[in-house]
Amino acid sequence: MNLIRYQVSVTIPSSLTNIHDHSFADNQLISVDLPNSLLRIGEYAFAYNDLASITLPHSVTSIEKCAFFYNKLTSINIPDSVANIGRRAFASNEINSVTIGVDVDIDSTPTTMGVNEGFKSVYDSEGKSAGTYNYIGGIWIKE
Repeated sequence: MNLIRYQVSVTIPSSLTNIHDHSFADNQLISVDLPNSLLRIGEYAFAYNDLASITLPHSVTSIEKCAFFYNKLTSINIPDSVANIGRRAFASNEINSVTIGVDVDIDSTPTTMGVNEGFKSVYDSEGKSAGTYNYIGGIWIKE
């Protein structure tokens, strides 16, 4: 059950710590304002929308399965607070730049970080080190 249907933007109240599974899925969201109190983004929470960018607050610790599946994201900044990213969390997005903290547990599904596969392999081979990774010429490169 969705909380909101066919909205263009939404501001999540500052009292919220958890966005439940499927809460804003299958809408036409182009803008979401997430509060600094947010800890968890549930499964399919923002799936099937039109988000071209998202600012994740530094309070988020968990991004669940397919949380941002099938949007229009091209880059993502994963705050240092995030400990795990679930299966296909950013799948079906054309992500070509990821800024991420150290030691994030990323699901091993090849499309977890978008259609440009291989991010997890490079991140892991770099010792799960923090930094910006860009998809250039068909491969992920840490800057």
